[in-house]
Formats: sequence, structure tokens, C-alpha cells
Amino acid sequence: MKLIVFIFLVLANCSDRTVKELLEPKISADTQLRLTTAPWDHSPYYLLDGNTKTSWCSEGEGIDTAIHLKLSGLIEVDAIQFVNGLARSLEVSNNNPQIAKLEISSRKSETDRLQKQGLLELQKVKFSEKKEPIKTLIKLEKRIVGRDFDFTIREIHSGKLSKNLCMTSLELGKLDKDGKFEAYPLNPKTFISDKIKDLEKAKSHNVVFAAIKFLSSNPLLLCSFKGCMNLKLTEDGIFKLSYTEIHAGTKEDGTEVVPSVTDISGSYDIDNFSGEGIELKLKYNLSTGGEIQEAWVLKRVKKEDVEFDKFKTLLGENFSNYDGKKNFLISLVKKGNPDEIFFNYTIPFEYKSAEQPKENQ
Repeated sequence: MKLIVFIFLVLANCSDRTVKELLEPKISADTQLRLTTAPWDHSPYYLLDGNTKTSWCSEGEGIDTAIHLKLSGLIEVDAIQFVNGLARSLEVSNNNPQIAKLEISSRKSETDRLQKQGLLELQKVKFSEKKEPIKTLIKLEKRIVGRDFDFTIREIHSGKLSKNLCMTSLELGKLDKDGKFEAYPLNPKTFISDKIKDLEKAKSHNVVFAAIKFLSSNPLLLCSFKGCMNLKLTEDGIFKLSYTEIHAGTKEDGTEVVPSVTDISGSYDIDNFSGEGIELKLKYNLSTGGEIQEAWVLKRVKKEDVEFDKFKTLLGENFSNYDGKKNFLISLVKKGNPDEIFFNYTIPFEYKSAEQPKENQ
């Protein structure tokens, strides 16, 4: 019995042991700006990347919404360091709302309830003579020990042009014996950078998606080993697709079967986005009745991707005509069926300008 009690006390003590790093951080937000259907431009992960040229932005003013930070280890927090607003420049930062009051809540484990720890007052971001944003350090009235943290926006500084609130960076840390702030490093160090790389890949796929919508007056021709489809995606979420088999086979008398043509139209949504592509959920009704839902993944293909080898096989001797320096290579593959894959490489790079991030959001 004494041994069991001893083991229990040891385990309890270990569970309360703190670390000096942000261990496997996961950050999310209740709201996220979806400018030009590219939410990765404003992901809350940018709050942790150490880059003042990136930021998280909310869809609207964000009052009473929260940023959620979950860690795999307990940390002690004496102070929090911020760069408020969309801190690309003084002018840009004044155009968007900034946080005025931020409520902090925390807990030590998922089984605990979040406890309010205080209300912080934040000033609007200021800039140095070199026009660099200045970090604001706020010392807490009492040390917080936690694993999960919520930062809830209670009041804002209004923006001149936009209603979309932004924040550039967020750091948690301790104060040393001289009162100097030491921000906790990320562990693993590549955790956020890998996530950001994935977001950057998602952006490149979105450029393709934007180009297809930009060219919606003309259908996009995509071909596979079995047939070709003409695809239209409109800005208002409507798709039109016409599929023709390349070769439908031969009859017993040796004559060729006339290739079938299938026309489909319906609606589409973006179901997911990542470095693996943009997942489109297509919905359409059958002529015989009933609704069909299919998931297709649209991506921009590069030479290091497995899809590129399938593309080379598809073109065969004609691969020498492919000019990757002037055109995008696009693949559209049915989710769960990698053999049902279509390609297009006619969209030129100039259409990349169809969707560029804006300074004033």
C-alpha cells in the first residue's frame, strides 16, 4: 500500500513539473480572416513565427473571440510580449483595429476548467526611427502556471479603413533576477517553420485555384489516361464539368464505341487546404434523382511531387513539349483514388497576379 501511495505521489509531482520551452505548440483562433479565400495568409501560427511581416487577422473586430494556445508541457509565465496590430508600417497598422484589452485564462490540464488570470491593457503598436515595430512587454501581477491558454479580446482600438482586427506576434516567458524578459523558445524548433512551409505550399495551390476562377469564362481542359474533362469554377461556388472518354473500346464487329460524354453541374466548397492541395467538395444531383458528393484535390504540381512522374508517363514522347518555366502544371485527383488523376499545363504564370495579398485588409 505504501508503495502505491509513493508511486502516486511521484507521478503527481512529475505531472506538475514545468519546462522552459513551448513544447509542441498548437495555436488556433475562433475567427480568421478569409481574404480572397486564402485563410493561410492570416493563420494564428504566424503569431509564433518571429516575423513582423506576417500576422494573424480576424474576420471582423473579433470582440469576445479568443486565441487558443495548447502545449504539451507546463510553463511558468511572468510576462507576455506582443506586437499589436498589422505591423507592416505605421500607416497600415492604423488602418486595421488593434487589441485594447485582452483577457487571459489558463489551466494545467485538459480535465481542469479554464481560470481567468487577468485583463491586460494593450497600446497600439509603435515604430522605431528605423520604422521597425516595437515589442510591448506586459508584466503579470502574479505568475501563471499552465499548459493551455486562452487570450480573449474584450476591447479594441478602432481602425481607420478596415474592421478586421490583427496582431503580429505573441511571446510568453519569464523574468530573470534582474527583471529581464526571456521568451520561451519553441520545441521542436522546426515545429512552426514546418507549419509555415506547409502554409506557403497552400498559397501556391491557391494561386492555381484563383487562376481557374479568373479564367472561368473559358473551361479548363484536364486530361487523364482514360479521358478529358472541361472544368469551370465560378466565383459564386458553381462548377460545370464535361467529361469525354478518349477511347471507349470496340464492338464485337470491330467498330469503335462512340465515346460517352458526361455533363455535370452543381456547387463546390473548399473543404480543406494544406500543402497537399486544396480539397474541393463537389455536390450535384443525378438525373435519376439523389445527391452526389465527391471530394477532389486540386494542386500545383512541382518536379519533386509524385504526380509529376504520372504526368511524364501520360505525355510520353510529347513530354518534350512541356515548358515548366512558362506554365503551371495542375493536377486534379479524386480523393481516395490516386489513379483517377487529371492534368493541365496551359495556365501561364502571368495569371498569378489574379490574387495578390493586399496591404489594407
